[in-house]
Amino acid sequence: MPKGDRNPDPMYGISRVDTKWIVILHRNMERFQKTFSHLTYGGVDAALVAAQAWRDETVRLHLPTLKRERAQKIISTNKSGVPGVRLRLGPDGQPQLWMVQTRIGSQRLLKSFSVGRYGEQAKLLAIAERQKHLELIEGRTSRHPADQVEPNTPPVPPERWLTKPVAKGEVVRRKHTTGISGVFCRVDSDGQPRAWVARTRSNGETIYKEFFVKEHGEQAAKELATAERHRQLRAVGAYSIDS
Repeated sequence: MPKGDRNPDPMYGISRVDTKWIVILHRNMERFQKTFSHLTYGGVDAALVAAQAWRDETVRLHLPTLKRERAQKIISTNKSGVPGVRLRLGPDGQPQLWMVQTRIGSQRLLKSFSVGRYGEQAKLLAIAERQKHLELIEGRTSRHPADQVEPNTPPVPPERWLTKPVAKGEVVRRKHTTGISGVFCRVDSDGQPRAWVARTRSNGETIYKEFFVKEHGEQAAKELATAERHRQLRAVGAYSIDS
């Protein structure tokens, strides 16, 4: 997206970098980030679905601050101890007015209470007025529709946002031509299929087995090699393979 433009709602918090989707969300000075590789999640679209599901669950668990809560934070210049309430002194340096001010969007609410008229009650009246203003503030600090989630929204089903990545040993690389990682066809000098091979590398060692086309036929040899590849993966632990 061009700088300054808001992402479409489905892509909120998600960006594409080379062959992966990256989700980045910020909540109250905390950063939430997760990467979804196109390869390990089985393709561009599948990785995006997983990224969106994780994003939605993260938003649900870490909702943006309510505007009302932010309005109650005391800034460094506040001297009254109550956000939005301040004391104005007269020319003689004596208390003159307790003033309350609240900004709601483009609207500014302002009201004051004279110390001369209300005495010590002027501050209490200003505080009470501030509470009325706060009740008018709605929504969350984020204006993006994807962030407008109610606290009681049902969780995203775990099978979606906890999508299990494809085992590293099962990832099909771009240069692979058989469509099955770790399985390839060995040909004779004349280019004719000779054998289907299953190969797995793990911890510096290689497990290698071939099935000859002459003995099994081409299709059966390929199926045998595929089954052997799965057996090899189970034997070494698929998630620790350097394939």
